[in-house]
Amino acid sequence: MTRKASMPQGQEAPQQGNFIDWCELIADHLAAGGSNERLRSYLKAVSKSTWQLVNWLTHSQNAGKFDGSIATEATETVLESFMTARAKHEVSEKERK
Repeated sequence: MTRKASMPQGQEAPQQGNFIDWCELIADHLAAGGSNERLRSYLKAVSKSTWQLVNWLTHSQNAGKFDGSIATEATETVLESFMTARAKHEVSEKERK
């Protein structure tokens, strides 16, 4: 099942496989506003650096088991961070209603 993302008005969706741009877009939504600047910046940075690490690992001929473990833990951190930011966003939305 394919889910279509609703985009902010006047903004085009990133290419389907563009992980970094999608994470930036999601971070902008989940951590909008001046008070969330640091959180938004963190989400963008951690997702970009993790993507670059995993991409390196995928193409490296010298990567080993420990490199794979680090990449797996980094990926878990990205997922947990975005899930927590989403939970925070949902609570904030309920409080505004």
